[in-house]
Amino acid sequence: MRVLAIRDGRQPITLMRSHLVKRGFIVDTAETVAAGIALAGDSGHEIILLDLSLPSDGLHILQTLLRTRYPVGILVLSARDAVRERIALLDAGADDCLVKPFDLDELVSRMRAVARRLPAPPQPGEGSSGSQGA
Repeated sequence: MRVLAIRDGRQPITLMRSHLVKRGFIVDTAETVAAGIALAGDSGHEIILLDLSLPSDGLHILQTLLRTRYPVGILVLSARDAVRERIALLDAGADDCLVKPFDLDELVSRMRAVARRLPAPPQPGEGSSGSQGA
């Protein structure tokens, strides 16, 4: 599974990335919002981990990511533990929220749960170009 982690450049991502890679994930990282949005526009990520310690407005970033041209699961990582904030993120389109600090095994489990709910990607040869029988 290919994952995009959009994290604040001030926070180390080494431990989380290493943990995910050991479990078979392909992890792309972005240290800024602009870089994350640019990478998210590139199809192929099944999950986006959005760290809301980023200096920008989390709801705006979430809405921008939801406009990508392919189905993607978005799991928000946040130090903000207010229930109303998590509800706002879920209502805005996040698939799940995980409050920091969190256990890395729980992160993996939640990523797999989000991925299970995604539609299957189209297979080569699928689409409207095929002929239909009568």
